[in-house]
Amino acid sequence: MTYNLKSLLLIIRGSVLANFIFSFIIVLFVYHLVTLQISPLPWFDETFFASITSTYSASGTYALRIAPFAYNNELLLYGPLYFWITSWLTNVFEFSIFSFRLSGVLFGFLDLFILYKIIRLYIERNFCYIIILAIALDPLLNSSMNSGRMECVALFFVLLAIYVYLKAIIDATGSSRKFLLIIVSGLTFSAALLTTPRVGIILLALCLTQLFYLFKRFSYQILLQLMVFGVVLTSIYYLWILYAFGSIENLLSYYAEFKEYIGSSWFHIPVQQIPLAVITLISIFLGAYLDHKRFFTRLVFISFLAILLFYISVHDTGTYSTLIIPFQYVIIGSSFYLAYKESPLKKRPLFKIAVLAPIFLILSFNSLFFSLKALTIYITYETRNPKYIDDFVKSNIPPGSKVIGDDLYFYAVHHSKSDFQFISHFKSNLEREYYHRKIYDYDYILWSEQLANDAPQILKTYQNNSKLIKIAEFKFNQNKNFPFINTIQFLSKIPIERSYNCILFKRLN
Repeated sequence: MTYNLKSLLLIIRGSVLANFIFSFIIVLFVYHLVTLQISPLPWFDETFFASITSTYSASGTYALRIAPFAYNNELLLYGPLYFWITSWLTNVFEFSIFSFRLSGVLFGFLDLFILYKIIRLYIERNFCYIIILAIALDPLLNSSMNSGRMECVALFFVLLAIYVYLKAIIDATGSSRKFLLIIVSGLTFSAALLTTPRVGIILLALCLTQLFYLFKRFSYQILLQLMVFGVVLTSIYYLWILYAFGSIENLLSYYAEFKEYIGSSWFHIPVQQIPLAVITLISIFLGAYLDHKRFFTRLVFISFLAILLFYISVHDTGTYSTLIIPFQYVIIGSSFYLAYKESPLKKRPLFKIAVLAPIFLILSFNSLFFSLKALTIYITYETRNPKYIDDFVKSNIPPGSKVIGDDLYFYAVHHSKSDFQFISHFKSNLEREYYHRKIYDYDYILWSEQLANDAPQILKTYQNNSKLIKIAEFKFNQNKNFPFINTIQFLSKIPIERSYNCILFKRLN
């Protein structure tokens, strides 16, 4: 086989780009493993879920032992799959901040792989590499990988379900293979729902897309495929409803108690997500302007609906946006590909620069933000290293003690073979104090600098009702000296001054 010079150059460039992307992903994976227990510091959401994982590993129940006064029974607001996965990992590697967060990293990189496979169904390989590079540097996705939450796990099952569904649609082979793929897609999406019900927004987008194409070109085979998908998915999820709640009525009444988790942001976009949201919007208009028929593929249609429904129906505080990040990059990448490959005006240099601007803008923004965050982690690495607070707790708190305190100390207390509960979440200060004193009968308080600054009245409530004596103090600030450190902190959104610093109080009566 012979190639002309142009084809040979394209092959060489593609190979170089592929090797670069592969090397970058390996380096990024190592980076996440190295920083996994350093950033972020343990926080409320993470320790909330970690506590359920620990309880499930020990007793097979979904109770919130870190705050048993918050809910009457097991916490079944989320599905069981995330806790199955994290409990398995924490059993294999021993329960720790590293092993609990590991699922986010592993599934985050699986997300990148499946997203590449999805985009590759519609876009040439070299363009897929650039899109994957852009999302691999996305600040929120990288943060989610380390944050001890379930979004990256749920995303894997969502993306896998969509990939299998699109393969079924594109597949030109017999109907039996199509139906098999549709069944697998339904099974996989049910796994996503069993991770977190919030992915129901993306499920709705997928179903609306299926209905749109069914009405556009009616076919009994497509109708049957849609029914098979729905039956498989609802059957699996219904088994969970029967097991966990007993009936759909009980499910609805249970969720009615959690109204604070339900709400709409109505396009209230967190500040850190504005650049990506704006560039996504520009890409939609650009793709529609260039060639709306070629731009609005089935994948782009699903992505557009997922983003739209998300911003209409989910009250996003920043973390939940992880669920729609891949779809935003699908739109940006599809616009980028169409602009470069399909436009009759692509030979005009200025036009090419203009239409390619969205992908390179987001790539530049992500690269800058990622670099600043990595630099911040480097500066604060020793201060955030949990080994020092682990040693402090083990040295000062006997095993089997009952400890209350800031979220920061959940893992350290767990390592010391003691029990831990929140001092600053759920109920009023008086209610928490009464429970901890009369029912829990706590022994120690780990009082952080952060709580001392933000909520000093909490400690006063406990001091008013018990005799507390200070027995030890932990201070460890080993941040590296670096020029423009305040500017770096502001831009990276990582508070450099945060640490594990605390005072340990012992309760005498």
